[in-house]
Amino acid sequence: MTRAILTGIAPARPSVLHVIGSMELRLGGASRGLRDLLPLLDRCGTRNEVLCLDDPEASDVGECVLTIHRIGRPRNPWNYSASLMPWLMRHGEAFDAVVVHGLWLHHGMAVSRWVRSLRASRHAHAPTLMVMPHGMLDPWFQEAPDRRWKALRNALYWRMVERSVVASADAVLFTSEEERLRAHSTFPRYPEVRERVVGFGAAPPPAIRTTGLVYPYTELPLAGGEPYLLYLGRIHEKKGVDLLLDAYSSLRSAGLPALLLAGPGWDTAYGRTIRKSMGRDEFLRRKVHVDGMLTGVRKWQALRGCEALLLPSHQENFGVVVAEALACGRPVLLSDKVNIHREVLEAGAGLCGPDTAEGVVSLLTRWVSMGPAERSAMSAAAMDAFEDRFRMESCARRFQSLLRELVPAHAGGSTLSFDRVRR
Repeated sequence: MTRAILTGIAPARPSVLHVIGSMELRLGGASRGLRDLLPLLDRCGTRNEVLCLDDPEASDVGECVLTIHRIGRPRNPWNYSASLMPWLMRHGEAFDAVVVHGLWLHHGMAVSRWVRSLRASRHAHAPTLMVMPHGMLDPWFQEAPDRRWKALRNALYWRMVERSVVASADAVLFTSEEERLRAHSTFPRYPEVRERVVGFGAAPPPAIRTTGLVYPYTELPLAGGEPYLLYLGRIHEKKGVDLLLDAYSSLRSAGLPALLLAGPGWDTAYGRTIRKSMGRDEFLRRKVHVDGMLTGVRKWQALRGCEALLLPSHQENFGVVVAEALACGRPVLLSDKVNIHREVLEAGAGLCGPDTAEGVVSLLTRWVSMGPAERSAMSAAAMDAFEDRFRMESCARRFQSLLRELVPAHAGGSTLSFDRVRR
């Protein structure tokens, strides 16, 4: 168990508005991470609120202590909202800083134009503007063969809109050094901007308060106690789920544990294709189990009960689920397109390979060949890696330091620290 400790008194309480397309839990990534990060920033001495384009009556929001302004879901691919700019003009001046989360949607352009208009008029309360791409400047989106038309659209949009959004930022924030470096190679004329790697992470899992409790994943489709590897995330072509099926199919006699594929997206064209692939193969029908999106206790049950987490993504900016698996002491088997794979390897907390069928076969083969002592050491390293690198408190401290640097109102602020107290 880890205990958070706050020290110091905040003489100033700057306010930060985080603008994001959606806070729906099913989207994972930034929408999930902000739920862990922003309460910590509040405790550091900043006031944080979220503005998003969700339906005020949406049910997929989960339990949340944040102040979230939902101004209505737009019905267009660009997420254009006629309510966004009026909201900013009425309420935006109450904030000392604005963070745009994600790119390629209307909210980034709207916030940038609003801030630039205040600057042009020499307004006394023009907020500090930060942009956090969350991996959306990764070259994969321009290079993937099935994204030719989307890549052309992005190239035009970069030239007409998005480059100026990035260039207007007082700082561009990245979750890892790998993400920062890859962003430079995607489009021509990348602007000279202040860049900061603030990281990302996850909150620790609920404490185990009962001696000997192992949190097995006992609900269908897996019988309690059956060894399994876990994929936990969207069922999407970017995630490489098809590579897992190909690898399992080719390793029929390798003694692999069961595979649990859990996440939203089974009703998409890609999800239906995955189901058909499993249906045509008796071995896969017997060995691979599926479930929908797991949240709360069921998510932590699945993570605690697995042997290791699998994430063979073709592109993965951070992977909050990776941090959550490490927090549970579970090794992670990653592709080299997960931007934090180097940190995982340096910590000895997992294995890494190419995002190909052969690469996933190699990952699984290496895992099966490891003995109990090796797996136990990797499990301990996974827990240490979470504590040292991927706790959300670390991101909160870096963000707090950035606010001190960029926001005049943030003269002080409390310091969020924690000590490691394990049971």
